[in-house]
Amino acid sequence: MGSGKSTVGPLVAQRLGLDFADTDQMVEAATAMRLPALWAIDGGTTFRLAEAAAVAAVAFEPAGTVIAAGGGAVLDSASIDLMRGSGIVVWLTVEPEVAAARVGDDTDRPLLSDSLEGSVVGRLAAILEERRDRYEAAAHHRVATDDNSADEVAGSVEALWPAAT
Repeated sequence: MGSGKSTVGPLVAQRLGLDFADTDQMVEAATAMRLPALWAIDGGTTFRLAEAAAVAAVAFEPAGTVIAAGGGAVLDSASIDLMRGSGIVVWLTVEPEVAAARVGDDTDRPLLSDSLEGSVVGRLAAILEERRDRYEAAAHHRVATDDNSADEVAGSVEALWPAAT
């Protein structure tokens, strides 16, 4: 969250002349619901099932697709296997303080809603710590986004693309 997936992904796709898919947008389209409303149904269970279905669907897209998978996609081991087996997976890393500045008070992020205790930075740090091993298991590569513009990050990801062929 706040690493720049939804900003960098389309830039990479455009630079490489490829299609772009965002699993969060796919979930919203498939369910005809905004993510916060979908999350509110049952605390995220339905959302996570829809997210896993989106990852499975997009994993079988043509090789010419850049995909921004939601940060929680790694919570499903089958999704990790699908992502790793269908192309290169790049983990856009970001420090919690930087991510917090980027997401600000975005109310479309259920994991950062007011109902959760603690600061945004603290919550983002906790989420990162909870998922770190899974991100590492999923990623073929890491690209730090903290001190880089979206164009710079896109260039770094673009440079990795031939590594997948």
